[in-house]
Amino acid sequence: MGKTLFFPLFLLIALILTLIYIPRQQYKKYLIYAAITGGMGNMLLTLIMRLLGLWSYTKIGVFNVFGFNYLEPFAWTFVQMIFLYFLPVRKWFLYAYVLGFTGLSVGFAYVIKNLGIIAEFNPTLTQFMSPLIFLAWWSGTAWFYRKIEGMNQNQEKIT
Repeated sequence: MGKTLFFPLFLLIALILTLIYIPRQQYKKYLIYAAITGGMGNMLLTLIMRLLGLWSYTKIGVFNVFGFNYLEPFAWTFVQMIFLYFLPVRKWFLYAYVLGFTGLSVGFAYVIKNLGIIAEFNPTLTQFMSPLIFLAWWSGTAWFYRKIEGMNQNQEKIT
């Protein structure tokens, strides 16, 4: 039962952190960006990992929907909201920030692996690929957000 409650607790903690840190006026903006990069990004990454035969979910209980964890995209949406809200502007801080979130994500993956929530099919390949996949995900999120926000600011200057 404890393993089944891991993702609901993760989701709840991430949600509470967004409610504490992100101002109400900006919440919708970050939710939209994070739903794209976090929620949909997570579903895409999970599908890729399954298709590549790197890992799949094993013990997610009632949250299992076609072999996917139903709560995970929502949880990663809230984590991405936190990531985007605190995203640094200066380049070197941004690099360190992205690397930090990459490390946290790899650590998170090891936690759910050690809990038995996911099963690795090829541990050596997974250990090599996971950091690269997470680095691409966080870098892509930062790039996407900065690109769209830059376009929005340019559009506001024109009108």
